[in-house]
Amino acid sequence: PSPTTAAHVLADLNGRIAGVIDGGPTGIGVESTVLDCSGDVPVILRPGGVTKEMLSEVIGHVAEAAGGGDEQAAPKAPGMKYTHYAPKAPLWIVAGPPAFLQQLVDESRAEGKTVGVLTTEENKDRYAADVVLPCGTRRELTTVAHRLYDTLRRFDETNVDLIYSEAFPEEGLGAAIMNRLRKAAGGRMISG
Repeated sequence: PSPTTAAHVLADLNGRIAGVIDGGPTGIGVESTVLDCSGDVPVILRPGGVTKEMLSEVIGHVAEAAGGGDEQAAPKAPGMKYTHYAPKAPLWIVAGPPAFLQQLVDESRAEGKTVGVLTTEENKDRYAADVVLPCGTRRELTTVAHRLYDTLRRFDETNVDLIYSEAFPEEGLGAAIMNRLRKAAGGRMISG
């Protein structure tokens, strides 16, 4: 997962850099929005803190890059291909009610797996899993964006065999959050 604190940078680059100047955690948490303005209609290549809705208010119609794409072609922007931002354990995004996610947890635990759940403050007490980590609140998706990578890194400090993550709304900042989660999950999503 991308570094959002000086401690993350040190964990990733310790011994390969002379030092880090700690200016505090990143402001938004997910990387910037990447906008391709080379065509007639601007295209969001990677959603970020500046949302499609915000851009549309200023410049009019904005398109979104199609998912998937040619895996042989060079990406137009960072984070467009392959699995990025991924924790060590496989991550699955679960679209559905908490009871469905809990059912998946129960089935995996019955198979002897150690299971983590990435959730929000509102739902953290709804799950009986080996590790339950909230990454913010649904009421303020800025908190989820701000803490997403840190939460994924915290799972790396545990012994979970797999992680189930709640899905988030796909509008506003939720589009950037889901983009990063889909990359971290390598596209693995379960609907229930």
